[in-house]
This record gives sequence, C-alpha cells and structure tokens, in this order.
Amino acid sequence: MRLIQDSTERARWLEHCGIAEILPPTALEQLELCCFERGESLCTEEDSSPYLFFILCGRYKLTRLTVAGQECLLRFFDAFSLIGELELLYNGPARTNAIAVEPLICLRLPCNRWRAVLLDHNPFLRFLCGYLGYKTVQRSQNLTLSLSASVSQRAASYILATARDGLFLDNHLHLAEFLSCSHRQLLRAIAGFCQDGLLRREPGGGYRILDANALRAASGGVYAADPFCYPGLRPGAPSGE
Repeated sequence: MRLIQDSTERARWLEHCGIAEILPPTALEQLELCCFERGESLCTEEDSSPYLFFILCGRYKLTRLTVAGQECLLRFFDAFSLIGELELLYNGPARTNAIAVEPLICLRLPCNRWRAVLLDHNPFLRFLCGYLGYKTVQRSQNLTLSLSASVSQRAASYILATARDGLFLDNHLHLAEFLSCSHRQLLRAIAGFCQDGLLRREPGGGYRILDANALRAASGGVYAADPFCYPGLRPGAPSGE
C-alpha cells in the first residue's frame, strides 16, 4: 500500500469523485488517498483496527475463511464501492478479506476515530442506506447463483475478473480451493473452454482469453456485481489520468 502525499493529486481525486457531498468537512479534511497494487490486501479478516475505504478506481475481491481454514470467494466489486461499512456500524473487527485484483485508488478513514462523526451526518447516512440496500440485493443474487452455478460457470467468472491484459495466470490448486471444487473438476472446465475456442494455453504459462463475450456468457454472471450508482458520485480516474 502506498499513501499518495501530493496534496494537489489528492484534491484532484476529491473534486472528481464527488465525495464532498456526503461527508462532513472535518472528515473530508482527514481522508487519506491510497494506492494498492494487484494482490495487496486492504483488510484482513479479524483485523481489529479497520478502515472505511471509498474505492474510487479499480477492482477487488472479497473472501472469507471457512471453519476448515479454506479461503472462500464471495464476490468481485468495482468502483464506486465501500469496504468497512459494517465494521463502522457494529464497531467490530473486519469480517472479510479484501484483496486488490487490479491496481486500486481509494480514500480511507479509520472507523474507530470517525464512527460517531459519520453516523451523525445525515448526507452520509442517506448514502450508507443506499449502499447497504445495494449490497443486500447483490448478496441475494449471489447466493441464488452460487447455489446453482456449475464449476464451469464459477471458473469462467473468476477468469474474466482476474485476467490481466487478457492473460489468466492464477495457480490451479489455489483457484480450485477458492471455487470449492476439486483440481480435476477445474482442469476439466478449463479444458472445455480451450476446446470451445474461448481460451488458449500459452507456452510460457497461463491461458489467453480468445473470446471474452462467449466466456462471459458461459459464466452466468456468477461473482459479478452490478455497479453501484449514487447521485453526485463518479467512479474512475479524473480526466488526464
């Protein structure tokens, strides 16, 4: 994680994203602009000092550990989104692991220090209600899809979400654990994508996506989330980035 100390750069992101409309001035002044690289964790399950993150640009995945100690994939999210909203409300440790799957730009505030201020600010509370409603709908859809999704659908969705420049490189054993399937089931699904012309095994390792639209259709929307929209908020980088 890298803190962006340049005040001009921070001001550009603040002006572009529109977050000033939902935060009290005292909190707005203390926001830290951060950059996370692919694979870095924004928060870890049971972290006792969570932050509230406003994700402005990029994609991340949420995971949780099962009672058996396996890491289970919950869903992918894109900007604009929040991490730490439940920890802010319930004053507890982090409930999930949040990991960048591509470079992220975000603003953050420590939950413990700013809880009382934020929860007493009506514009933020209206925004938070809207976001929690959005997350409820997304989780309901995710549960319905996950219960009926095949290994092939889960694998297709994961490959699309984590490929970099059209190349998928994740470790098979780790991915099988993530998707709650056997290594053999995963290899069978990937072999089917290659046979159908959706993927191609690369000589240097990994798989090249040949037909993203067909792979997206094969995924059935598992793990994907519709974007969160709120009046005045703008995801993505400022002009000129």
